[in-house]
Amino acid sequence: MQTEVHHTHTRYGSVAGPRRQPVKRRPQAGACAVAGAVSPSVHTTLTSYTHEADPSWAHSFRDQVAAELFPFWPTRANRIASCGRGAVLIECKACNAPHFVPLRCGGRTCPTCAPRGAAALADRTSARVSLHDLIMETTPWDGPGKPQRRSWRMLTLTTPALPTLEDRFSRAEQRRQVKRARAAWGPFWRSTVWGKQVRSPGDRSKRARRDTSFAMGGESSPRGMVHLHVAVYGEYIPQKQLQALWGEALGVQAPVVDVRSVKGAGGIAAALKEILKYVTKGEKGPRQASHAAAVEAAWKGVRRLEVGGALRRIRLPETQTDGGEDVQQEDLHSKAVASCEVCGTKGAWVWLAIVSASFVEENRGFGLAIDYRPPPEIRPNRIVQSRLPVARGVEFAYPYRAASKPHGELHDA
Repeated sequence: MQTEVHHTHTRYGSVAGPRRQPVKRRPQAGACAVAGAVSPSVHTTLTSYTHEADPSWAHSFRDQVAAELFPFWPTRANRIASCGRGAVLIECKACNAPHFVPLRCGGRTCPTCAPRGAAALADRTSARVSLHDLIMETTPWDGPGKPQRRSWRMLTLTTPALPTLEDRFSRAEQRRQVKRARAAWGPFWRSTVWGKQVRSPGDRSKRARRDTSFAMGGESSPRGMVHLHVAVYGEYIPQKQLQALWGEALGVQAPVVDVRSVKGAGGIAAALKEILKYVTKGEKGPRQASHAAAVEAAWKGVRRLEVGGALRRIRLPETQTDGGEDVQQEDLHSKAVASCEVCGTKGAWVWLAIVSASFVEENRGFGLAIDYRPPPEIRPNRIVQSRLPVARGVEFAYPYRAASKPHGELHDA
């Protein structure tokens, strides 16, 4: 059977593709500033104008958080307010067909971005840990004294909190507690036998142990208390000893320290997801907007995950740095690679520009640009003039190229 082909001529150029049946369009409402917004990935569940819009409560919550956050961090506030409303204009490398994909903020307290980012970050770290465990099976004992059995265990290291909830969630107090916990982590790790330096047999120089590791993330709990959640690979240390060392590093007496062993084949993967669930946990409810804004500001500039020891030396292509990980743009969408709605090419995209919510409204939703969607009465070789608005009032984060390009030309952003 021969496939019908239609040719469309617009300000983006001329494109040929198979005839498509019209799909129900879902308008996207809302307007917001997108200056400084983070670009999303093109890995979406459906790069289509049937793409499901975020629920109204999610937009309402993000708007409240943005309003609270704007006076002291306007860039992040704009990103949060833009999430799911603005779009990124991308173009298929094969046929130059333009598509719109949702803009995502990547906020720690965003009810949409937080769970998506946490799941993707846990998957990447689990792959890194799997390779680490294979290497550790053949790595000799590198600690003091007789060799001991090493395994993964979960630590929860707490900090003292103020009496009232509102005091705990004050912006200054949250930031102070985050800095305090982070500053205490290094001295605590180096004071344990896991992190103590050892001497090389040859030149007697000091170095870190090669048979212990950690993956650490932080949490501001719903009650306003700052904790560190750490997965540690090493030998057994009594809980009372860890509590004393953490109290010494923190400068308090008898802080709460919880230690749990990680068992089973999927134990460490579940533990990492537990850590990252706390790290990027989204908050819900109108009462929590001011708390979420305080959490966003308190963890400003802090990566969601820090790794050390032997795990630090294990790199995978998708990991960002030796010492830490954070949510990437690709994490904010599904893992399914988007395909062009005109020619069907998967994953071959050029990122052109960030556009405002008004563009999404006039496009009647995300996905293929409206002038590339054939109406029911279209026939092959029919010329359809562009119905997209001129880029008036649009804030572009990257140069926008509206000039026509020959069909099939490949180019870089």
